Amino acid sequence: MQGSKNEGNGDISAARDARQRQGSLALEDTTSLSGGSSQDEANPTRERSTHRSSKGRPVLPHKDDSVDAGLDLKKRNRALKTQRQRELRAQERATTAALAHQVTALRLRLDEIKLYSTTQSALLWDQMARALLEAKEDACVENRTLRRQAQQWRALVHTMAAWVHTMTTSTLLVRVPPLPRRSVHGLQRHAPHATVSTWRDVTLLAHPASRQLGKAWITEHMMRNKDAMFARYPFPKDTPYSFSIDVDDLDDPATMTYIVRSQFECALPWAQCAKQQCTILGATLTQATTSFQPVLVPSHNLVCDDDAYVAAAVLLPTLQEETETTNLHRVVSAHGDVIHLLCGRHINDKDGGGVAVLVARQVHHDERWDTSESQRDCMAWIEVTARSPTHSCVRMLYRTTPRWTRARGLASLDDEAALWGCDLQGMRHDAGKATRFRAHVTDHTAAWMATAEAR
Repeated sequence: MQGSKNEGNGDISAARDARQRQGSLALEDTTSLSGGSSQDEANPTRERSTHRSSKGRPVLPHKDDSVDAGLDLKKRNRALKTQRQRELRAQERATTAALAHQVTALRLRLDEIKLYSTTQSALLWDQMARALLEAKEDACVENRTLRRQAQQWRALVHTMAAWVHTMTTSTLLVRVPPLPRRSVHGLQRHAPHATVSTWRDVTLLAHPASRQLGKAWITEHMMRNKDAMFARYPFPKDTPYSFSIDVDDLDDPATMTYIVRSQFECALPWAQCAKQQCTILGATLTQATTSFQPVLVPSHNLVCDDDAYVAAAVLLPTLQEETETTNLHRVVSAHGDVIHLLCGRHINDKDGGGVAVLVARQVHHDERWDTSESQRDCMAWIEVTARSPTHSCVRMLYRTTPRWTRARGLASLDDEAALWGCDLQGMRHDAGKATRFRAHVTDHTAAWMATAEAR
């Protein structure tokens, strides 16, 4: 029994030794695979060392040492696996970011393609119909406007052509003496004469555009000849106040004219005086034409801002048409003369001195009014200049002819003198009649001046 027991213990010891040898061999193999391989590669001639005992037997590692070696191997494997997984996750994140960036770029490109396809693609039928309808309406409006303008221009050309043909061949117009054919203070030799009556400055048509052209021509013609007329009929320079009435060319009733000159100072600033003269211009000239004398022209004792002076203009409502720069006045005098005055104004204050020019012209023929009755060919120039900040100078030149009608022509000297209260019936010679009539006008003017001075 004892022998069998010892044999059994020997077998167990032999098995334990075999297992230890196998474990040490496996550990050496693992070490050689993991860490020892590098050493073998670095020194291939190095032989593996084996721990041996003093008796020459190999010494197997301790059990605890093999366990620690296994744990280290697991840790290294786990670390390698973790590192590998970390690298894979980083690679996945980089790939995801690249794909997201690519998706964003593709979406932007898709939006561009959609926008281009939306704007460049064919419209729907209802959209095309609306667009064509709007274009048609715009074209129709423009076409109607152009047709209306073309019709107006054709009417203007037709009326102007008829105007030119009728007025240039008419023998009913009054012809007044022209200015001398010479240069006056730099005036061009062949410039239009202010005293020549032509179809351009005696007629206004009913057509609106033609009427505006006629008004523009009349006022511009008068403005351009203001200096020439003031040079031909000068004002005295030694006194700021003067008034005179002259009768020119009494030998021929067809060329006889009345020249009225008035110069005075106004106790008003330039701008206010110019505005006042524009307000009372029509009344002043119509009153002067009606009574053959400028009853509203103040003397040095009658200043411009006198209440009676302004009231006289207000009490005589003569304005018929008004534009930005022109006024049309109309009244019939007590003697039956038709006064149809077109007045224009030009105010210049660019240089700070201030100059206002007011002009007026009798319109012989107006399609909107009856001008078949007797009338006079009258023209007037009024200039307002600044003398000081509180005073202004007013110069007025008034020129008119005897009465005339389209049917009977000019009135005779006897008839004209009778309107002034001068009887020429007992005189036979024209020279004597002219002398007597001129003296009567001079005496009448002196009496009127004395009355004005006494006010």
